[in-house]
Amino acid sequence: MKHFYRWPEAVRYLYQQLEAARPRSGSGIVAETTPYGTRLHLSQQPEPTGESGYAGPFRVRLIYRDSIPTLLVDNGADPGNDYCGRVVCGAQQIDVPVFSIPLADNGNVILTISWSGEAEAPQYAAAITTAITTPQEYQDGVWTKVVVLGRYEMTEYDDEPVIRVVQYWTSGNLEVNDRWV
Repeated sequence: MKHFYRWPEAVRYLYQQLEAARPRSGSGIVAETTPYGTRLHLSQQPEPTGESGYAGPFRVRLIYRDSIPTLLVDNGADPGNDYCGRVVCGAQQIDVPVFSIPLADNGNVILTISWSGEAEAPQYAAAITTAITTPQEYQDGVWTKVVVLGRYEMTEYDDEPVIRVVQYWTSGNLEVNDRWV
């Protein structure tokens, strides 16, 4: 145990100990200091696997179920999971269920994070939908944050249907701080 005879030495020693224990960036890890604390991130996204090219949460891809083209949003890092990703809103965590829908027309794949209630205790919800246009962020008294995960297009080429699904979101799980993504 270290003994101190002057309080400035003790304060300096404690500061050095705290500074040494602070999370730091390293191999594959990025430490980001924000007003809300220190967040740790992977410096690289998961390696692409399979046909989609993106292997993380909220992966948007095209599958065929009984010869019907179907849009699927799942977790590329854990394809067997019932949840396609996680949204963290302050201390509240929302696991978003896997989403699938038969394709029709063209549109966007949208994750909508909504909150209502008092500022001291907001109630958050998250859902995946499809829409031709991106919805507004304030509708019917409910604030929302809209994240476009991807886009799907159905066209024809030489009388054959052509379906294209594009992944936009490639940043893993979502964290909402003070209603910003």
